[in-house]
Amino acid sequence: MLSTEKQIIAFKPSVGKEKIREGVTHRGVGGLALEARNDRVAKAWIYRYRINGKQLELQLGTSPAITLVE
Repeated sequence: MLSTEKQIIAFKPSVGKEKIREGVTHRGVGGLALEARNDRVAKAWIYRYRINGKQLELQLGTSPAITLVE
């Protein structure tokens, strides 16, 4: 789980992986995740939620344009 700005800056896929997604823990906010891809410079903030048992996702923006605190 990512919980600091320093971890978010260093977050990237390992060698041989195209993308990685990790949950974020910050002030009790659930459903927030960060996705990093090798083919993109910016990382995507993703909010995951369920409606009637179906999992949905909403992209909130990119890091570093939007910080963890925001």
